[in-house]
Amino acid sequence: MTDAPRYGDPGSQPGGQQQPQYSAAPYQQQYGVAGQAGGQPPYGDLGGQPPYGGPVAPQPKKVNGFGIAALIIGIVAIVVAFIPIIGLGAIFLGLIAIGLGIAGIAVKSVRHKKGAAITGMILGVLAGILSVVMSFVYAAALVGWAQTQATTIPDFTSDPFPVETNGGTMPSESASTGGPAASGTYEIVITATSTAKYTILTSVTDDKGNAVGVDAQSDFSGDYRFTSTVTMTGSSDDRSMAGVVLTSSDSNATISCEVTVNGVSKDKQSSTGFTVCNATPIKP
Repeated sequence: MTDAPRYGDPGSQPGGQQQPQYSAAPYQQQYGVAGQAGGQPPYGDLGGQPPYGGPVAPQPKKVNGFGIAALIIGIVAIVVAFIPIIGLGAIFLGLIAIGLGIAGIAVKSVRHKKGAAITGMILGVLAGILSVVMSFVYAAALVGWAQTQATTIPDFTSDPFPVETNGGTMPSESASTGGPAASGTYEIVITATSTAKYTILTSVTDDKGNAVGVDAQSDFSGDYRFTSTVTMTGSSDDRSMAGVVLTSSDSNATISCEVTVNGVSKDKQSSTGFTVCNATPIKP
């Protein structure tokens, strides 16, 4: 008795016929197996590329080099503008900052990074203005100081402090003694010399105390000569005088001076570092 084939048995057909079996090997050899050499990548595999919507490598940030350079040079120009003498160089630096700032604004690849360029341009303009203003300020201060030094008249009418010389203590007055000088005109000549640079303060007044001649020299070298003409009125209150104060930063410098009235020597001194010559009052 023959068993009837069971439903679902792939190996049997009605009537006792066997259904042929098919192998998957040829198809595997033809198309390959996913993941093996020579085979196609499985569906969805992009061959090592990141899938759509995956993380993207960060792009390098673009920097406005012209803008940063303009900002740095603008800051330097502002600082230089406050330095005496070389402050005018800030004008040149300011122009460079302005040029770099314009170039930084014109760069299209950094369209949204122009803050440094604009700031550098503004600092360049301010540096130029400050440089001019500070130059006038320093020049005015220097002129004021020079005028103050030139108008300072040493007081020779009172006894100056004594200074030791090679021959002893320097006299505070010249050999001129007695009453007031007769009215008339007197020619005063003051000469000096030093072995090093020295500062000179010269003053000549008439018998009423009016300044007739004033001179001031700084870092003077060589022989010095000052000439002045004084008109005397014969006043009993004679406040006339002619004198010079000489100083040197070199304490070993030998400084000499002489005061003559109408060709007659009235005082002659020589010392180191500091010397005073004066004729008080002025007499022939």
